Amino acid sequence: MKNRILLILITFMLAVSIVGCKKKKTTIDSKKEQDAASQKKNEEEFKNNALEIIKKYKVIQKENEENPDKKVILAKVGNEEVLKSDIDFVMESRYIGKDNLPDEETQKKERDVILENMIQKAGAISYAKKNGLYPSDEDINKALAKLKETINSDEYETKKAEEVMKKTGWNMDQYVESYRKDIAETFAVDSIFKDYKKKYPTKEDQKYTFQNFLDEIMSGEQVERFDK
Repeated sequence: MKNRILLILITFMLAVSIVGCKKKKTTIDSKKEQDAASQKKNEEEFKNNALEIIKKYKVIQKENEENPDKKVILAKVGNEEVLKSDIDFVMESRYIGKDNLPDEETQKKERDVILENMIQKAGAISYAKKNGLYPSDEDINKALAKLKETINSDEYETKKAEEVMKKTGWNMDQYVESYRKDIAETFAVDSIFKDYKKKYPTKEDQKYTFQNFLDEIMSGEQVERFDK
């Protein structure tokens, strides 16, 4: 009799244990599903917010191209311009998905840092053009063709292109072409970095950093400021 009671108790305890494990597993699975859903929602919100900013500044880019006299220039390095809209775009992109923005003074300091970086980038582009480091039209056209392939094969990129085209009135070729300057400048900066590595290849030479190299480039460029 005692053995039967003991067996029943053991069976009951095992059943409770199995049910508890299943319940715990269900809770963990449910938590994972909730986390995944939340992450997906956040990613969608981020993409939508980013898209709104891109649409806004592509419209500004079009307006600057059509009415160059109306664009707000903050600085010029050689023939390269640093526009207020460039700074605005970087600032807005930096705070995508963030609810609490820093105070006005902090934002001003951040804008100043971005402006200085943009001026240095303009100097680098000017240097690249003077020293044969700027990409050829053939290289840029290949990159634009690849970008077009990406747009056609990626759902988000397709949506982004369609939204921007609707807002600007561009066709697909015009939309892709709007990235020509961005792609060219990315190639140019990459070429400058390779040039730096070629001139200063050894470990000892790394004391002369890429920033030192950029500072040297800037020393040979004429900078005009209009932001003061």
